[in-house]
Amino acid sequence: MDFRTGGREVTTGTAPNGNKPAASSTYHDISPDERIVYSTTLTGGDTLATISTTTVELLPDAGGTRLVLTEQGTFLDGAEEPAWREQGTGAWLDKLGEELK
Repeated sequence: MDFRTGGREVTTGTAPNGNKPAASSTYHDISPDERIVYSTTLTGGDTLATISTTTVELLPDAGGTRLVLTEQGTFLDGAEEPAWREQGTGAWLDKLGEELK
């Protein structure tokens, strides 16, 4: 993970069906304590499944911080479903919340 503007992150794995998904992200804007903007491509083997742009905003909120995540995605050829992305993103946001308590 190269967390800087222009930096990249590549994550790979193996799905239960044996497919080898890979997510490749590029950080386009990092404003400390304010905002992170990145784009991601997700492939399954040689098949492009999704392309997305994500903005993470960190906003002051009642003595704490509110995280607002906005993701715009293009889902190609049924290789991934928006609901799957929402479920996965929700799960890691829940884990982040637990860790920060």
